[in-house]
Amino acid sequence: MNKLIYSIGIWLFALLLALPSHAQYASTAPVRDGNISAGEYNNNSFTTANNGTWYMTWDANYLYIAKTGGQEAEPNYMYLDVDPTLPVTGGGLEKGNLTGNIDYGVTPVLPFRADVRVFFRIDNGNRYVEIRRRNGTGPNATWGNPIQTNLDFFSTGTNRELRLSWNTLTNNLGIPPTFNWLGYASNLSNGSDNYRYDQAPVNPKALNNTGGNAPLTEYYYTVLNTANGSATNPFSLKSYTFLGNYTSSTNNTIVPNDDAFGAIEVWDYTMNLADGRISRNSSTGGDWAIGGSLVVGNGVLYFGDGGNNFGNTNVGNVRVLGNGILDMNQTPKPLNVREDVDLTGGSQLVLSGRTFGDLAVGRNFYVRDGLNTTQATFQPGVRAVSFFGTGVTHTIQANNTTYQVPFSYLDLNSQSGSIVLASSIFVSKQVRFSQGLLITGNNFVQLDGAVDGLMNESAASHIVGNTRITQTLGTAQSGTKYFGNVGFVLTPQNSTTAFGDVTITRVTGTALTGVGVGNGTASIQRYFVLTSPNTTATGLDLQLQFSYRPDEQNNIPTGNLALYQSQNGAPGTFLRLTAPSASTSTTISYNYTGMLTSGTYFTLGDGVVPLPVTLVSFTATPTAQGAALLHWVTASETNSKGFTIERQLGSGSAWQQVGYVAASNAATGSTYNYTDKSLTVAPATPVAYYRLRQEDFDGATSYSPVATVARPAGVASTELLLSPVPVTGANLSVTFAEAGQAGLEIAVVNTQGQNMLHYTTVASAETALSLPVEKLAAGVYIVSVRVPGQPVRHARFVKL
Repeated sequence: MNKLIYSIGIWLFALLLALPSHAQYASTAPVRDGNISAGEYNNNSFTTANNGTWYMTWDANYLYIAKTGGQEAEPNYMYLDVDPTLPVTGGGLEKGNLTGNIDYGVTPVLPFRADVRVFFRIDNGNRYVEIRRRNGTGPNATWGNPIQTNLDFFSTGTNRELRLSWNTLTNNLGIPPTFNWLGYASNLSNGSDNYRYDQAPVNPKALNNTGGNAPLTEYYYTVLNTANGSATNPFSLKSYTFLGNYTSSTNNTIVPNDDAFGAIEVWDYTMNLADGRISRNSSTGGDWAIGGSLVVGNGVLYFGDGGNNFGNTNVGNVRVLGNGILDMNQTPKPLNVREDVDLTGGSQLVLSGRTFGDLAVGRNFYVRDGLNTTQATFQPGVRAVSFFGTGVTHTIQANNTTYQVPFSYLDLNSQSGSIVLASSIFVSKQVRFSQGLLITGNNFVQLDGAVDGLMNESAASHIVGNTRITQTLGTAQSGTKYFGNVGFVLTPQNSTTAFGDVTITRVTGTALTGVGVGNGTASIQRYFVLTSPNTTATGLDLQLQFSYRPDEQNNIPTGNLALYQSQNGAPGTFLRLTAPSASTSTTISYNYTGMLTSGTYFTLGDGVVPLPVTLVSFTATPTAQGAALLHWVTASETNSKGFTIERQLGSGSAWQQVGYVAASNAATGSTYNYTDKSLTVAPATPVAYYRLRQEDFDGATSYSPVATVARPAGVASTELLLSPVPVTGANLSVTFAEAGQAGLEIAVVNTQGQNMLHYTTVASAETALSLPVEKLAAGVYIVSVRVPGQPVRHARFVKL
């Protein structure tokens, strides 16, 4: 698998280098004077083997053509498809003609449905240019009358320059957003037009006199974009349409077969011949590099059964339409598709039955109905379909809602990407995960009975949604049923009843509600539904194994997980089958006995009654001022009212409340901080002890572990603690460490610096002073305490 992805990466790098170059829009119209320079045509040119050169550019109003070489009097032709669709030869006459105009007895077979034929020559010194449009009616391909309006032709010798109005070319539809074209010159020396040269691009089956009067022009140029600033170089993308083979080079008989098609490198490749068949050369090999689309509209494109010489196949898109068949049944090498695989109508894509004939898809995979509602079919053989890319959202879709897109092996190698199912799929062998997600939505992945239908699922690469598999469950000793490795295993032990066909549907990425007692009664993001045509089975004795990935636990601790069962999956109907276990295994086993009913749900939920608060940590840290900073973190909170902070100053003293913090009651927990400033005026002790008393709304309480703060000896607090603040009564209490000492000066001043009160203390046993402030007017005041030998301490208060 890794080797395949490596080869795809090399191919993509090479293909990016080969993407079409851009031509500049003609900001200045070429001067039609017979003097041709490459710069006039934005360096868009092609020189033929006969040394004739074609030039082309355009602007919003005109297509500019120049041509050198050949004989002055010999005619030159161009055919254009100005409204191309895929296949380029598909549709009816309303889309254009498949054969050219009859000129000098010659009718070329065209590689696309042409809308316009351009003819120009110099006859006895007279310059002549005309166009003819396809008429779009009648049973046969016919061309309209000559038109010469808004066509300009100038020449000097064999240098010819034309200016063609887009409106004239497109019948007043203006410049087309894209177009296909080809050109060539012919020699009239024998009075006929069957010697062709100066082809752009070269068409071997129409070169010189090959093909006689009905030459096959299989190669053409594709212009993907005509817009200013992003226009395609008109000579950079060569495309190909298979038109058959001659039975000889001297007559016009054509057979629709090629049994040894060799290497090719083009933009678009089209096979659209009724009863046609192309077989790739199996002996000499030959790589196919198709930058745009490989299109099979009718007939069979057979990739052959060659050995080691068989060539590589790298394409941009695969389009198999109508009655087309792309047959890779014996292909020994992969088909690498940069973008989409699109199967429409009655078409078929058949993968290899041999080793290494895999299909790699860079974007989407479609199996559509045709206009007549005939379903396209995909036959995966025994090979893998690998979805690759970076950051890509792939889609698998069948328009027929009853059609399950079949795969043998489905490989997911999409880095940071995903496969989204717009239709259900059927996988007969394995889904193999490397990178990216497979998202089912309302659809499902249907597995066959393989033991290991799902391989290497991980947190980075797995199915999100529905996986389904059916196996037959017998009586005792009938064997273990692994259900494709979806994570649900049943082993009959002493069962007396065979349940018969049992379908297990696994749903991942979604949690059920009303399961268990914790985690908000949400289950893990995985559950299984068991269904069977036999509504109920009794007498069962099974070992049931439920496996999950850790990334699906939905925040439920491993030790809390328990197995639950419900008859219908409704919230509140789940019964616990197993008790939570301390095991770290991601598989829970249960011996199931008795009756089992179709429609039963199994999942894992939180089987542990949750504590109101899960405390992660509680610490106490001294501050520089002698206070204590308390810090605690909770992981979850349920029905929690708040936390009372309690302090103890000695091992035998009483616990005292020193603070309170209301709980956030967040299910995901919170972080709390509280500073005990009262410690600064508390009696000196070596250590202070703290604990939290957590209280529920129902009145229940619990205590935290104890945290301690060391109080350095000889360090007194310098903080003043005022109470009450603001002051509404007659007295203000000032608490500080030295309050009981004599000779301390206490002063109260207003904001203008006026001394309102002044006291000198006497010795006492008190830890606080009471200052009479009843006569102070309402306002802001500052109390100052002077302790001998220390800086003056200040604190501000408000008197109401």
